[in-house]
Amino acid sequence: MLGAMKKSGKEIFLIDGFPRNKDNVDRWKQAMDGKVNVQCVLFFDCDEKTCVGRCLERGKGSGRTDDNEESLKKRIVTYNNSTRPVIEFYEKENLVKHIDASNDVDKKLGRFLKHGFKGAILALPFLTTFMDKIATISLVDGTSMQPLLNPTDLHSDWILIKRWHMDDYFLQKGAIISFESPRQPGIFMIKRVKALENEMIYDTIKQKETQVPKGHVWVADDNKRASYDSRHFGYIARGLITGRALYVIWPPKRFGTKLTLFNDDDDDE
Repeated sequence: MLGAMKKSGKEIFLIDGFPRNKDNVDRWKQAMDGKVNVQCVLFFDCDEKTCVGRCLERGKGSGRTDDNEESLKKRIVTYNNSTRPVIEFYEKENLVKHIDASNDVDKKLGRFLKHGFKGAILALPFLTTFMDKIATISLVDGTSMQPLLNPTDLHSDWILIKRWHMDDYFLQKGAIISFESPRQPGIFMIKRVKALENEMIYDTIKQKETQVPKGHVWVADDNKRASYDSRHFGYIARGLITGRALYVIWPPKRFGTKLTLFNDDDDDE
């Protein structure tokens, strides 16, 4: 992990779902002691009943075989025996930031970011949570999403990408999403969802109406003068989607800018 950090050339990292047990903590401290500065452990705390209900609901449409009652009971035991002690360990070091995830996580996370880290670089080297794949941060390059993102050429925006519940309610028409390029594996893009599966969309390049196939979405840029979107590379498979953009977290003057849904039914020009 340390080698990957150095190779990236970056200074700020969000580590998702690690450490999961006390052995991970001990090995981390041994390998990273004095080499990293842990800012906080962000812990999304959710009551058991709500969490189980969400996982069962997710399993209905995602096809995940581990989202069933028997598997969830085992995962809860593992959490109580292995992961919970990790939280307690970091609580003793006053590093844990609790967010009640039993209700509206988006709003609670937004309030936490505005009040807890306003005017500072968001540094979350640890993310320990019961739920898998919670959030990450991403740098936005280019002008294709202006004026909402990178409104000036002076600074590039860093945004918070939500990654939980990717397979159900989060994917809506008008949402800004991150996804892996269908033509350049390993390259990730930020675009707005223009049409969902089975919806009709007018392709202004081919000058014809087309239907989005099942399991895909059509994405578009906000800045039509500097766009490279589904008109050029086609539909995006849902499996390529990595998250939904929620907030701008950097630069400081734009901190907390909410990336709201935008539903523009006009044809692209």
